Amino acid sequence: MAIATLNELVSTSSVPPYIIGDWECATDSTGIIEISLPAMNNSSYINEPQSLNTGSAYAIRLVLLAISCDSPDFDLSVLNKNDETLVDTVYELINYININKSIVDNDLTEFIIRNFDDALTNKLYIVYTNNSGTPMGTLKIQMTYVAVQNGIFTNILHG
Repeated sequence: MAIATLNELVSTSSVPPYIIGDWECATDSTGIIEISLPAMNNSSYINEPQSLNTGSAYAIRLVLLAISCDSPDFDLSVLNKNDETLVDTVYELINYININKSIVDNDLTEFIIRNFDDALTNKLYIVYTNNSGTPMGTLKIQMTYVAVQNGIFTNILHG
């Protein structure tokens, strides 16, 4: 599995802060890419400068997802569990087909995503397939999100 490189990460000075990230990863004709989701290191948004590198977003409210590459025809799925065979299951959060070089999805109102790996992580996974003879090149990913959980979850069924 390839790991996306985080090129830039910024946070707005708002309550709650919006995190805006820019990742990229080299591609083959098909594969899976791991994306780490940083978060603020505590809940004090305004009083002191925050580090985005020390926190982890285990659940997010996705606001914007933008994807681009060189291929004029590719499919892409976003999973919340590390297993590319989980496409077309409840772990597939987003599915785009026949993308022509790029897609920007900003119509994700109140779309909450939680990681479901067996050991909790701050990761999402992109599964892609190139449907054309044109190489995909570098897959570029931009996301805007709000971290809604930056610590472990409490199981409300079993206390």
